[in-house]
Amino acid sequence: MPPTPPKPLQNVESDIANPSSDSKSASKYQLKLLIRFAVVVLVGIWIGKTFEDAGDEFSAAQFSINDLDLWYVMLAALSYIVGLACFGLFWHLALRAMGQRPTLLESLRSYSLSHLGKYVPGKALVVVIRSDRVSSSRVKRSVAVVGVFVETLGMMAVGGILASLLLIAGYGRTHESGWLILLAVGLAVGAGIGASPPMFRFVLRYLSKRRGLSMLGEAIDGLSWQFLAKGWLLAAVGWLFFGGSMVFVLHAFPLTEGTSIIDTGDYPQVVAAVSLSMIAGFISLLPGGAGVREMVISTLLTPMIGPVF
Repeated sequence: MPPTPPKPLQNVESDIANPSSDSKSASKYQLKLLIRFAVVVLVGIWIGKTFEDAGDEFSAAQFSINDLDLWYVMLAALSYIVGLACFGLFWHLALRAMGQRPTLLESLRSYSLSHLGKYVPGKALVVVIRSDRVSSSRVKRSVAVVGVFVETLGMMAVGGILASLLLIAGYGRTHESGWLILLAVGLAVGAGIGASPPMFRFVLRYLSKRRGLSMLGEAIDGLSWQFLAKGWLLAAVGWLFFGGSMVFVLHAFPLTEGTSIIDTGDYPQVVAAVSLSMIAGFISLLPGGAGVREMVISTLLTPMIGPVF
């Protein structure tokens, strides 16, 4: 076998001057692993602190976890999962409308995992995790990022609209905080305008020209009013299931002095409380919307059922 000819001198110099693509890929992979590990650790610490604080509050109220009705707890979890799946399906439809071809399992899996990013300040990791997990030869990362904003703005718009209508319908009967109605209306209008196809197309075309992302200009043609109607309908169903989850949670707690069980007529008010609290918590950029969600829910539900833990 003849000996292998040596590399030309220019190739050797090129190898010395530029690190190999393999080493760059390895470093990038290690950085991703480090970031993911850091996120898991931070989320674990936050969850542990949440349980610790909840335990202290339960102890102060002389309440034991054994007092909960586990049947209602399981129904609450199931209702929340169904609601979450509705929003995940909304995002899946957004990707499909923009010419991407993820499987439904890939979309739902990446959507679910991305919620870990909500517990990190700023919540930018939601976008990073979701787009990274779903990207493949069939899904462009840049288009996946656009899909995140389509779904998020749609979710906020529908939640704001629901909260506005339900609070206006029940105003003066169960609460006295008119500023929450103004907040709900403002969120509905702001998110609704931002999520409308004309506005989205205008913004994305501008960004595609400035950043040289020609594929965005092609992808946004699929963001039609017909798609938006389907996505917003799914979002509305998702909010209704989230409200149902809260109803089951409230039923899981035993009645005490000063509290009352909710009935069917209270369900719309619970949906309004859940949707508005989650949206307000999201725009606060606080990890998990800590404090903001509790404040809105307590304001809307305490006059209806009594003190809320």
